[in-house]
Amino acid sequence: MPQVSFIIPVYNTEAYLEECLQSVQNQTFTDFEAIIINDGSTDNSEAIIQKFVNSDKRFKTIYQDNQGPSAARNKGLQGVDSPWISFVDSDDMIAPDFLKTLLALTDVATSTKEESVDVVCCGTKKISGRITLSAISPKGKIKCWNSEGALTQALYQDRVPDHSAWNKLYAKDLWKETQFPSGKIFEDLATIPSILLKARKVVSTDAPLYLYRIRDNSILRSNYTIHEAELLQIAEDNFLFLKNGSTSSNKKLIKAAQNTVISASFSILKRTPNTEEFYKVRQQAWQHIRDLRISNLLNCNTRLRNKIADVLSFLPQNLFLKFLRRG
Repeated sequence: MPQVSFIIPVYNTEAYLEECLQSVQNQTFTDFEAIIINDGSTDNSEAIIQKFVNSDKRFKTIYQDNQGPSAARNKGLQGVDSPWISFVDSDDMIAPDFLKTLLALTDVATSTKEESVDVVCCGTKKISGRITLSAISPKGKIKCWNSEGALTQALYQDRVPDHSAWNKLYAKDLWKETQFPSGKIFEDLATIPSILLKARKVVSTDAPLYLYRIRDNSILRSNYTIHEAELLQIAEDNFLFLKNGSTSSNKKLIKAAQNTVISASFSILKRTPNTEEFYKVRQQAWQHIRDLRISNLLNCNTRLRNKIADVLSFLPQNLFLKFLRRG
């Protein structure tokens, strides 16, 4: 049984897939399997997958009709026997020492006789062109977190830990009763917070060992469809779950969840048109901004760009939206 199972969903990423799988194959820690789920690709992705499957017994493939990344990841989870799991997106890459470094950090608790580590995560780096993976240093600042501390950190953007599914190593047991929600666009935000809450201990390094690609057609760059506007509902659900659950007394965590709601609200107003189709979700976003902007502005952990948006939201709506869409 391999020590780690990579789960790699693939859908029409022929331009980047070989680089992705090569980065997995070149890991300095070699005791792993790579489960590749071809989610109904119509390009040359299947041929690239077969190249690795035929030449390296650590690579396995599952084919399914297109059902989206959540269903593909869930399919991969069904076939895992390894004690550790890691997700890699098929247009991304990982540094050669990704596995070696993260697995070494699972021993942090053992050496200090503390609770076992259930999640290890690393820093990330945006990529757009070619990069020399061997030049990436595995050295970084290491921190240990309890579950609520890790989630608090994750709910503020651009931090480690974060709420992405990738750039992490998970104990398999965390996924026994958890799946990604099929059909949702922002499946990571809907899933990873609950995973972090179940962890006994989380360890992080800020070494940028996961390289993620922002493409021109990325949802992070384009306007939202009505389906993508569910981002706000996911943020609201997380906030209510934390506010009304066993974490209700953790004021720092609740503030972090509020920050996610108001950040999602700004995104909705920036990336949706002022039309009847989006009227309800835009009204919800405006209401959250009015309710939360003062406390968010006074929160020392709020990102500067969100604080600027908080201040600008006191302007007349048309003027505020003009500034928001420029940002």
